[in-house]
Amino acid sequence: MPLLAYMRNRSRPFLTLSLLLLLATVLGGCSGNPNVRKQKFYAQAVVDFDRGKYPEAVISLRRALQVDPRFVEAHYKLAQCHERQGSWAAAFQELQRTIDLQPDDWGAQVELGQILLAAGKNADAKDRAMLVLHSAPKNIDARLLLSNANALLGNSNDALEEARNAVTMAPDRLAVYINLAVIEERAGAIEDAEAHLQKAESLDPSSMEPIMALGNLYQRQKRGREAEKQFSGSHSFGTQESRAPYGPGWSVPESWSGRRS
Repeated sequence: MPLLAYMRNRSRPFLTLSLLLLLATVLGGCSGNPNVRKQKFYAQAVVDFDRGKYPEAVISLRRALQVDPRFVEAHYKLAQCHERQGSWAAAFQELQRTIDLQPDDWGAQVELGQILLAAGKNADAKDRAMLVLHSAPKNIDARLLLSNANALLGNSNDALEEARNAVTMAPDRLAVYINLAVIEERAGAIEDAEAHLQKAESLDPSSMEPIMALGNLYQRQKRGREAEKQFSGSHSFGTQESRAPYGPGWSVPESWSGRRS
């Protein structure tokens, strides 16, 4: 065998081994890369969150934040986990951290305002809504927050105006009709409230929220048969995840003041 060919054949195992070692080094470097590690934890948290496994998601998010304490998305998702578990003080803190790191995160700003509203800090909630709308005037959730804050501050006309604006801006969203109906009922406009809840129900007949809201309206108006019909219809949809409405009439536990610890 020629010497050159012999050397090539002998070198192939060493080249293969070198490539394997190089690949292992690259992969090992990726697993040790802080950005890769935090994204891996975050991705797992999102999967658990979407499956309703909030405690597991919290664990993964905290691991991501150990890698990068300024990981904005992880703080925000952690806040949402706490919200769904009813841990309002913890949710408030994580939303505040999100905003500290990224002030133009309007979703976090609105959610923080919603918790303030639920905690009875109506003026602070209104200020938060105005802050968002100053930079993002088409933000429907901020407009709903402003409407609810005005309602609880006793500014009925302003509350109705903002609620109607929200309907005009987002006529396909259930929440805007339900919100308007709640405020109309508070103002004594029962027929209007009923009509808007029926509109919400027609937009998504499979949603239990407008069905229950209309049933509760009938019940408060002592229209027992209509209420019973609404509630019996809701049974066919099974159990849906309960989410806090953050609107007039709902509150967080009195033991929480809404302050950062």
